[in-house]
Amino acid sequence: MANNIPRYPPTYRQNELHLIIDAARQGQSLCLMGVAGIGKSNITNFLRYEPEQCTHQYLGDEPRKFLFPVVAGNAWDQKPQGLWEAMLAELAAITQDLPAPPPTDPKILQLSEEQRSFSLLRERLQWLVKDYQIMFILDDFDKVLQNGPLSMLEQLSTLRNAGNRDKLSYLIFTKKLPAVLGRAHPLQNNSKFYDLFKDHVYALEPYNREDAQQMLTFLNENAGRPLGTQDLILIREKLSGGHASLARIIFDSWLRARPDQEDLVAFFAKKPEVRNECQRIFQGLHREEQQVAQRLVRHQQRAEDQGIIDQLVRRGLLINQTTDEWVSPLLVEFLRSYTAEGGQSHG
Repeated sequence: MANNIPRYPPTYRQNELHLIIDAARQGQSLCLMGVAGIGKSNITNFLRYEPEQCTHQYLGDEPRKFLFPVVAGNAWDQKPQGLWEAMLAELAAITQDLPAPPPTDPKILQLSEEQRSFSLLRERLQWLVKDYQIMFILDDFDKVLQNGPLSMLEQLSTLRNAGNRDKLSYLIFTKKLPAVLGRAHPLQNNSKFYDLFKDHVYALEPYNREDAQQMLTFLNENAGRPLGTQDLILIREKLSGGHASLARIIFDSWLRARPDQEDLVAFFAKKPEVRNECQRIFQGLHREEQQVAQRLVRHQQRAEDQGIIDQLVRRGLLINQTTDEWVSPLLVEFLRSYTAEGGQSHG
């Protein structure tokens, strides 16, 4: 069966994409912080593979060309050279249909391999920014911010300042606050790279109702429409709360075995794949957030927890503190069953 349902509606992540495109147009950098599975990869794919559709929607006929090369931080080999080579390889991949760049300055061959990779990257960027606005998407960048040498991170700022200030920027995706990740350096007050986006760190919340419904309808169409409209509404409204990865896992699990409609939460809370996803969300939180979340679901919160509680609300995990409403009741079940001592969820 042909799927005529588009994966992304015209209003997909409207607020976030407007923010990103406007920043890219101005050569500004920003960071979107979201819990595991919240849908960061979908934004990345949308920008990476459909830049013209995306930029046209938000910029109209403005005569600018954009490139959104993607570098996966979780694949980084913890060496500066590895980062430069990954950035170079991605630039080559997304510009393979363009004319070949001018020959490399032969003097670069005399440098060390790391310096040579960085110089090649800088040359390629200087060639591309003549015609393009470039926003590097630094995806899953927690490990890089936490463990990357400060000198390497500063080189990212150097690339932008080498005549590319208004044409090169970065979109950083993390699960945790960049300032906390970079405490060891420290990034705060000590990094020109961090200064590029420190005032532009935003929480990436779960899908809104329309985006979540579009994703589930797309999945259902691809599978031959095995689930009814009411089933999809239950996944969206009662189980996943718009958490993209959790919604997909529940959908796939539903296909494998029809759930007990009498208690959907209890049925899915016992599924290993659901518990694993909830644990992935939990482990992507800061330690203080983990502790406060566990106290909240047990109604043991303290007065001094309010700042962290507000942070959980901004993340979109806690919807309403007064009514104890969380993004998903499945996450609540996980948090209640999780023992801090053993680090195990009792299913």
